[in-house]
Amino acid sequence: MNVDSLQQAPFPERGRLIEFQVSQPVLTPTTLATVPAFTTLATVTVHVNNPQNAVWLNATVNWYADFTAAGAVDVVFQILRGTTVVYEVQQSIWSPTTVTPPLRGHSVVYLQHVETNLTTAPGTVPFTYTLRAGQVTSAAATAATAGPVSLTAAQLRPNTVPSLP
Repeated sequence: MNVDSLQQAPFPERGRLIEFQVSQPVLTPTTLATVPAFTTLATVTVHVNNPQNAVWLNATVNWYADFTAAGAVDVVFQILRGTTVVYEVQQSIWSPTTVTPPLRGHSVVYLQHVETNLTTAPGTVPFTYTLRAGQVTSAAATAATAGPVSLTAAQLRPNTVPSLP
């Protein structure tokens, strides 16, 4: 069976990648702001041309905490569309003992979210997504990015449903 005959077979169209945007800023270690303030890590803009399309968001952040005492540090990571939080996760690093010099603990956080039911006006509408982080607790440690950081947004056309005979 050749590729042309497979493409003409009566299979329904699968979802398609319409647009892909990526932001991988080169970051030097950046101390994270303490909530309610946040540190912006990356931003991407996707031009949605159909309200039935979805936006698939992925982010990765390498971060660390320097401990001066025993305890935990909690960091909240958010993806926003404009000013609206569409996905959020909190991650912790902890140290059971006091160490001199400060103990450094590392972690990597992965965020993945699919946004559907996007409201768009006729035509193409830009949606800007922002990845940001803020330190929730800070008594025992200071949190910072260690790099790399990445944020991707992919616009997907949904699968089509075949018509019944």
